[in-house]
Parts: sequence; C-alpha cells; structure tokens
Amino acid sequence: MHVDRAGFVWGGPIRSALVCALLLAATAWAPSVAFELVFGAVLIGVVDPGASFGHRVRGMGGAMLLIATATALGVLVAAFPPARVPVAALFALVCGYLAILGPRGAAAGMVALVAFAVYTGSGISPSQLLPTLGLILGAGFIQLVVALVPDIAGRMDASRSELFLAWRALGTSLRDSWGSSAWIMAPVAITRARGNLAASGAQGATQAWLTTLIARCEDARTGVVALAALRDDEDPGRAAAAARFRAAAALLALRIGEGLHLPFLRRRVGPAAAAMEEAADAACAVLPAPWDHVIDRMRLDLRSAAALTTGPWPVGRAVERTLSVGLRGTGSLEKVRHGDPTGIYRAHAVRLAIAYAAATVVAMLVAPWFPNLVATPLTVALLLRPDLAGTEVKVVGRIVGTTLGLVAVLGVLALFPSTPVAIVLVGISAAAFFAFVASNQQLCAAGITGIFAVLPWIGGRPLEAIAISSAVGTGLAIIVTLAVIALWRPARSLPLARALADQAAALARYTSLALAAGDPAEEEAARRALVGRGVAAAGAIDAALLELGTHRLDPELAHAVFLQLVDGVAVVAAAEMTGEQVARGLADTAGVAATEELGLRLDRLEREGAPGPRAAGAAGGGRYGRAIERAHLLLGPLGG
Repeated sequence: MHVDRAGFVWGGPIRSALVCALLLAATAWAPSVAFELVFGAVLIGVVDPGASFGHRVRGMGGAMLLIATATALGVLVAAFPPARVPVAALFALVCGYLAILGPRGAAAGMVALVAFAVYTGSGISPSQLLPTLGLILGAGFIQLVVALVPDIAGRMDASRSELFLAWRALGTSLRDSWGSSAWIMAPVAITRARGNLAASGAQGATQAWLTTLIARCEDARTGVVALAALRDDEDPGRAAAAARFRAAAALLALRIGEGLHLPFLRRRVGPAAAAMEEAADAACAVLPAPWDHVIDRMRLDLRSAAALTTGPWPVGRAVERTLSVGLRGTGSLEKVRHGDPTGIYRAHAVRLAIAYAAATVVAMLVAPWFPNLVATPLTVALLLRPDLAGTEVKVVGRIVGTTLGLVAVLGVLALFPSTPVAIVLVGISAAAFFAFVASNQQLCAAGITGIFAVLPWIGGRPLEAIAISSAVGTGLAIIVTLAVIALWRPARSLPLARALADQAAALARYTSLALAAGDPAEEEAARRALVGRGVAAAGAIDAALLELGTHRLDPELAHAVFLQLVDGVAVVAAAEMTGEQVARGLADTAGVAATEELGLRLDRLEREGAPGPRAAGAAGGGRYGRAIERAHLLLGPLGG
C-alpha cells in the first residue's frame, strides 16, 4: 500500500479530526443532531486548501455555500420524487465542471454531490431544512475558525506546512532511488510551495525568512539533480562517498521540514546538520571537479536552511503580514469561461452527470430491498475523475478502502459497543480521511467509510444493516462507474511520445541557453519550463502504466527514454552550478542538436507510428551526449 510520503502532512488533519470527534462527543445526549454536526465538519475539513489565509477563507467558505445549496436541493427533491433524477443530473453537471478550478475545486464539487446524495435519501421534510442547514453550516464554521486560528495568531501555520512539504519532498528525493516518483515530483511540491508562500500575505522579515527557506530548498534540489550524473561513476570510493552525502543530506532535509512543521522537533536539526557537514567533507575529499563544487553548493544551502530553522522565527508576536481574503483577481471565473480548450472538463461534467443520474436511478430501483441507499450516488461522486487513470485508481482504492474501513470499524463496534469508542473511531477515521485524501486512496476510502459506518450506528441503526447497505451501495456504484467509462472512456493521459518530445525540446533549449551563458532571466524561464515538461512526462508515464489499452510508445520504453533525458538534465544542472564547467566537455552544441533531433523523432513517432532513422551527423560528446545517444538507440527497434 503506497503512501506518497512527500505529500502527507499530519498537523492540520489531526486538528480537523479532533473537531469532528469533539462535536460528536458534545452530542452524546442529543444523538439526533450528531449526524449533521459531524457531517458538516467532515465536508468542510476535507476542502481545506491548507494554503494562505485568503485561500482558506475563499475555499472553505465557497464550499460551505455549495454544500448548503446541495442540502437544500436534496431535501426539496426528496419531497418531490419525479424531480430527483433530472435535478441530480443537472447538479452533477455543475459540480463536475468545478474540477477545472483544480484539486480543491474538484473537492468542493465532490462534497456537494455527497451532501446532495445524503439528503435526497435522508427522509428529512422541507420543514426541517433550516435547522438542518444551521447544524451543518454551524459545524462547518467551527471547522473553518479552528483552521484559521494559527494564522490569525500569526503562527504562519499554513506557510510552515508548505515549507514542510517542500523540504520533505527534497529529503525523500535524496533518499529514494534515482528516477523514483518522489525524485521526479519534488519540483512540484517546491513550485507549489513557492506560489503559496508568495500569496501568504507575509511582509518584511517574515517574508524574507519564508522566501529564503524555499529558495535554499530549490537550490539544493538542483544539486540533487546534478548528483544523479554520478550514477555511472566507476570508482567505488567516489560512489560510496556520494551515497553517504546523499543519505546525510536527505536526513537533514527531512529534519528541517519536520522542525518547521512542529517546532519541538527543531532540536533534531543540529545533529543532522553536523552529520551532513562530516559527509560533505568526506565527499569533497575524493570527488573531482565539478562534483566537489556541487557538494559545496548543497552544503551551503542546507547549512543556511538549518540555521534559519533552529534560530528565532519571525512569527507569532514578531510576525509581519497582512490578513486579506483577496476576493479580486482569483482567476476562477476566467478558468470557468476559458480554461478548458481541450474540452476535457466539459466532457467530465457530462459524464459525471450521466453516471450520477444513473446511480440515483439504481438507488431508487433497489429501494424496496435497500431503503435510502445513498452510498451508490455518493460513491460515484467520489470515484469518477476527468482522466481514465485517476478513475481506475479511485475504483481500486475504493474497493480496498471500503473493505478495510467496514471490517475495522464495525469489528471494533461489535466488540466494544459504546459511545466513547464510537467517538474515538470517528476521530481516527476522520484523521485518515483528511490526511490521506491526496496521498493514499485506500486509507482515504477507509476513513470516509468508517465515518459513514459509525454515524448511523450512533443514530440507532444495526451493524448488520450498515455493513450490507455500505457493501451493496459501493458495489453498485462501482458497476455504474465502470459501465459509464466503458461506454464513454474518459480522456487518456498525454500521449507518451508527445510528452517526451516536449521534454526533449525543452531540454535542448535549456542546454543551449546554458552553453551560451546569455540572459539569466531567459535561462531561468527555460529551466522552469523544463521542470514542467519533465513532470508532465513523468505523470503521463505513470498514468499510462495504469490505463487499459495500448499506446504508440510502450510505457516501459517511454520510462527508459525519460530516464536518459533526466540524465541529460543532471549533467547540465551540475554544469550550471559551477558556471564555466559547461565549457569543459560536460555538454556541447552537438549534444543540443542530438536532443533537438530526438524531439523530432518522438514527434514523428506519435504522428506516424515510427520515429524514422537518425539524420547524418556527429553525435554529442561528454556525459550529456552519451545520455542522449542512449535515448536514440532505444527508439531504434521502433523503425529508426
């Protein structure tokens, strides 16, 4: 069961889970209101964007309005059954299109559809609508306030969490094997953190502190890429020294992240920094130029970050920042209007409307045997995604997670049937749901299943009925989802040859600018574009490995070509870190030409089914050229 460790944060999820558990405990003597309170807290907790104050107010506040709308619609159509299916389809159409706003937009649409499904089958009369809305929105407001308290107090909790994720991604990429998903995706966490920190409202010393910490992380990441070029070093002593330094640097990066997230862990940064310095000295003693310079540059970055982490923080009473909701200039309206040139999100919205309506019909048809089977449309809302790979992962994760959640929660309740135990189970389940919503589908599904198993039991429903309705509802939802994607398959990932062609073109441009030593701003823009193309290619390969069907380029072969391109990036990164080293044979113009040709061959492969033969000319020299030549050779059996 893989967990994306670089994307896992525990502070906020535990805090939000405690809110859910305490709200349930507060209703121990009034179980009739327990469901609405915990339900509202869960739905608002899962849409917490965890970024700046303004992001949180906009994201969670907007989700509250959407959930209120969904609840009202659900209660009203429940009183008028003929409207249930058409309203379900139209509402799913709107909520599905919210995925165009990004992950949190998709989450807001998802929780709204969950609320609609629950209250169309709840049996609540329209006369009870206002009290129900009051309980849900009241719990959501409590969740919002609790999430904002650290920022209001000036602790910069959300910004420190962003730094934690970035530094953890750096440490994980140093520790994991070369070419792993963590190694490839670390730039995503760093780029996201940089953007969120810029929008944090920090000023003065606080802004300088945050900016310097993320800059040191990003600079050290360049060193991580550069060190990858040492993989083929034949000297065992050099390889061992580089490996020891990577391990020590990884530990320090992880300790810095943990210390920034949880201040009481800062005491562990000092020993890790000392171990890193010792490993850096040993590596520099045996590594020739430019690799000793790379080690020294990384040492300075890590040393600076360690000092900033263990020193005084400009937060709390010393904070310099403004709190602003920033309703203007968010760009959401423009995304809705013009952000879908390929039509992927429009197609997803229509597909979700069809699937959600079909699930609603199924729930109505089986009502004589399974009354109020809300799990079917609810699960469809959780499963269906704009892309095929994402939907397939959700389906598998939901099956495993539902089984795990039901067995664990209902088993504990069967052995210890008491309200205090139920409260603890809700807290644990909510923590799993919040913490793993982006990093592990199985544990996330287990968490939400546990919550929806405990709450009906609190309301007096037998455990056997809960287990049967959850299993049947989830099974029917999976059947509906698979039927819909079989009839209308979601968009596949970016074609592999196209993704690699874009990556090769970006690498060629970046390398040519590095060789020319021209405008630094232009070179930086090219570097960022290369990072984006590399992440897109890695994502396309990962998705292709999960998708059914065939591709122009086999995913395993695409991954091999991708690694050769990353080898080229590593060489240029090492050269860039040491300035004039580019001119000493690490890369040359012939290597750039070979990279451009590789991009053209990959483009031809996507368009025509074969890459075509190599053009006449000399191959590139040095480490860079050898990596690109290996990529060309990999395409040979395809018709080159």
